[in-house]
Amino acid sequence: KFELFGAPNNSSNIKRVRNKVGAVVESPSIYKNMSAYDNLKMQCMILGLPKDQRINQVLHDVGLEHMLHDKKRAGNFSLGMRQRLGIAMCLLGEPEFIILDEPMNGLDPAGIVEIRELILKLNRERNITFLISSHILSELSLIATKYGFISNGHIIKEITASQLQEQLKKTTD
Repeated sequence: KFELFGAPNNSSNIKRVRNKVGAVVESPSIYKNMSAYDNLKMQCMILGLPKDQRINQVLHDVGLEHMLHDKKRAGNFSLGMRQRLGIAMCLLGEPEFIILDEPMNGLDPAGIVEIRELILKLNRERNITFLISSHILSELSLIATKYGFISNGHIIKEITASQLQEQLKKTTD
């Protein structure tokens, strides 16, 4: 049982509030034989959005504006470019909340920095809240304001970044 934006999962409002959420789980669901633009156009159709309405904007938001007219197939993109395209697909629906599962997994150091900066930028400029699952705690420490620890599918502890720092400080003293 859960609530999303105040709506219980069994309420009739849950479908409406789910539209405020975007997600990239494991790896972005992209059509590898299509360009970035065509992937975004397809996502617009899936979401019932007018074609081309936000494609230029979301490509710019994720640093892929140079891909607007590029016919390069998404299957030939670097992992970092695919992650950014997945986030662009989320942004089409103008979400308030985005779930990212291991967004930095498998990226080279430069790609990790790019994704970290993108998350911070979207949070700062668009006020988007991110829920990030990751085992790279050193990276999370650079962007997280709150941590939740999950065991067997249940949250066992929630703690702010400052509380975590304080506890870590106590254990090293």
